[in-house]
Amino acid sequence: MSKERTPMYECGVVQKISGKEITIKCGTNSTCAACKSPICKKKDRIFDVRNTHGYQLEVGDEVEFLLPSGRTVFESFLVLILPLLLFIVFYYVGKGIFGADSEGRNILCGLLGIANGFLIALFYKKLRGNRDIPVITRKC
Repeated sequence: MSKERTPMYECGVVQKISGKEITIKCGTNSTCAACKSPICKKKDRIFDVRNTHGYQLEVGDEVEFLLPSGRTVFESFLVLILPLLLFIVFYYVGKGIFGADSEGRNILCGLLGIANGFLIALFYKKLRGNRDIPVITRKC
């Protein structure tokens, strides 16, 4: 039995157009109002998306865009979970180096782990560039 990933589609309103790079605002349309998820309660989220299909768009147009679920989960892990995991790893490495009596130094090592986690996420984002920007799938 294979599990199929369900793509996540969202709708938004075009705010700014710069070539194929489009800035949209979502969270104010009827599809978002129908969503009962507590994760999606934040209104007026701003996204950069790409218009790879060449749709003729104007500011104020409503568009649907694709957020690949696998990419979204991975990037959430990279930003939220990795720094916490690195805190634990660096904390225990600090405990091994400085001993259990040096709690302050161990915590500083843990904080260094969090900083490294965010640096890894930033480096990954810079390395990937615009390849992970969501793509407009249709004009609503």
